[in-house]
Amino acid sequence: MASLSSSSSPNPKYPYPSEVKVTDFVRIKLSPTNYFTWRHQMFGFIGSKGLLGFINVHTPAQPEKITVPDDDSSRTEEGRKEMKNKDYEDWERSDSLVLSWITDTINYELFPKNVVRQNTAVDMWSELEYQLLPSLGSRQGNN
Repeated sequence: MASLSSSSSPNPKYPYPSEVKVTDFVRIKLSPTNYFTWRHQMFGFIGSKGLLGFINVHTPAQPEKITVPDDDSSRTEEGRKEMKNKDYEDWERSDSLVLSWITDTINYELFPKNVVRQNTAVDMWSELEYQLLPSLGSRQGNN
């Protein structure tokens, strides 16, 4: 029964390429002056792993728990039970991987603590954009 081994069975909906080291592909640390270069490299890397939806809101979190019929009960409202959602666990695992890739490529000394304390990859990505795009906007007009 290989399906019982959730840590080794792949879920194509939520890939988990943990053997890949982001710093082998994204060789710069994000700073306030290199955001667009860093962003381009990260988009390419994350996209090549099939996980771009974790930073562009196209792969939202699944519910942590689901309600299913209880086999031991009748088909009434009381005949349902709540259980862990396997899709949520797989989503959380992949999201944590993407979040770690982002944090592995950040120069921490240059960012406020609220940036590096985000709980999901999309929250981290959005916070970085919020922090960096306003300051870069005035420079973009000069190019």
